[in-house]
This record gives sequence, C-alpha cells and structure tokens, in this order.
Amino acid sequence: MTAPVISILMPVFNGAAYVNQAIESALAQTYQDFELIIVNDGSTDNSAEVIRPYLADPRIRYLEQPNGGVAAARNAAIRVAHGRYIGFLDQDDLWLPEKLDLQVQYLHEHPDVGMVHANQSYIDSDSRHTRLPFDDGFAKVSGWCFRDLFIRNRIAVLTVLARKSALDSVGPLNETIPGGDDYEMWMRISKHFPIGHLDQVLAHYRTHGSNVSNDNFRMTRTDLGAIQSILRRYPEARKELGADVVDARLFELNYQLGGWYMWKAQDHASARHHYWQAIRARPFYFKSYRRFVWCSLNDSQRRMLGWYWQKLKTALRIAPRT
Repeated sequence: MTAPVISILMPVFNGAAYVNQAIESALAQTYQDFELIIVNDGSTDNSAEVIRPYLADPRIRYLEQPNGGVAAARNAAIRVAHGRYIGFLDQDDLWLPEKLDLQVQYLHEHPDVGMVHANQSYIDSDSRHTRLPFDDGFAKVSGWCFRDLFIRNRIAVLTVLARKSALDSVGPLNETIPGGDDYEMWMRISKHFPIGHLDQVLAHYRTHGSNVSNDNFRMTRTDLGAIQSILRRYPEARKELGADVVDARLFELNYQLGGWYMWKAQDHASARHHYWQAIRARPFYFKSYRRFVWCSLNDSQRRMLGWYWQKLKTALRIAPRT
C-alpha cells in the first residue's frame, strides 16, 4: 500500500462515552486517503472494547501505552505516522465531512504555509449545538502571526491540518505542559512558517463536565507553561515582540494564577510566587504588592490585619467593597 496523504491523531483516555462518534466522523470524511492512529493512553474504562470493532478497517492503527498525557499520546502517534499532513481529532470531538478535503486543497494551493486551521462550533454531551457563555478566544489569524498567538491562543486544535515536515522541523510536542502542548506547538510553527485559515466551521467541539478547557485555572497554568517554554526556546522573542507585549502577557497570567491560589486554594506560598512574577512584569501595579504582602503574612497576622481593617472601615463609614 502507498503511504496515506493524511495521518489523523486520536489520543484516547477513558473516552468510551464518545470515542465511537469521533472515529465515525473521521471515517465519514469525503477525503479518504488517510490513516487514523488511535493511541489508548492507559484508559481504565472500556475504551478498548468500544474501539475494537473499528480495527477491522485497514486505515485504522491502534496503539496502547501507559498513561502519559495527551502530548505523549500525540507524540507516539506522530512517531509512527506515514502521512504528509497531520490532523488532530480528540476522543470527544467531531469533524464535518468536508474538513480534510478543503484543507488538503488549501495546503496544495499554499505550499508556503506550515498549517491551516478553521472555525469550530460547540455541541453538548448529547451532540446538540450550544453556545459558550464566554469568548473562547479563537480567531481568524493567518499569515505570520507569532505575535497574535503569543498574546492569546487563537487556534483550536481540532481544526488544524499541519504539514508533517513543519512538525518535524520544530520538534515534538512538549510533554511537560499537557493541555498546553498544542498552543506551544502553534507558536513554534508560527515562528518559522505562515499560518493559513479557512473561514468556515469544519469541526464541533464537545463541551461536558470533564473537559480540561472548562477548568480556567488549568488553562491559565498551561498557557503560562507554553509562554515560558517559548521564551526559553526563543530568547530573541522578547526583542522581536517588544518587552511591553511579553511583560503584559506574563503579568496577566501570573496575576490570574495568584488570585486563584490566594482566594480559592488558600495556597499563599504559590500565590506569593505568582504575585512576585506579576510585580516583576508590571512593577507599577501596586495591587500586586498589597496582595504579595498579604500572602507573606501568617494566618494569625492575616486575621489580625483583617480585624483592624474592618474596624477602620466602620470608623470611617467606608462601604464594604463589592
């Protein structure tokens, strides 16, 4: 058999509820010259049993490995991939039938781009169309867009079709930042290649309780990991992007994480670390200093300071802050 044009990567971890629908959306593509590489990443549910009936299809390759995270599963699939192009389809998401057809045509017509992405819509656990109550941040970025991506992740992984040569040239996905591995990879590719975009919905992202992307804390932490990785890999990025852009991004992420650790986790040591990083990035934002000092106190000092503050507000008839 000749090598397929496309290798589709599907990491699976406890995905029995939806993986059959994801597989069928790949098999239903109008462009059929592909291989589907399913990596069972140490599932403890019956994912293997759900997948097994599909293995009679010669286009499907199946790997099993101990749980290592989504980036490790994607890297395992890339290492054995035969395709010239790489698609990313997670266990609970769906592709529209024409996705690969349109994106292969785009890559043929634009040989300079390293990857092409598209728009996505949202479905719920019952595959009904839904809307997010917030801005997902994904946008129609294209061309040389490293700066845009550094400021915010604007590419949805399930909409991407990348050249394997581009992936090979920038190295494997970063397994130390699972959940942020795709974002970090887009930034690396955008440093070396222009990015393409098709302005139409070609995939459905499924929202449900176990989505990593529903956990704002984890997403912020993985975004920071991706940004830090890029700055280590490309020390020239600070000059290329401008210190203001880099510092604004580092401040935003560290300040958000400091707030989470301070108020929700009550982990004042971690909060203090992130507030200090926020101070370094934006030294004239004085609220960071106030919070840093608060997190440097012990519990009894915080209680005493809180008591005196309440007394002072009462004496001065200052309304409580909402």
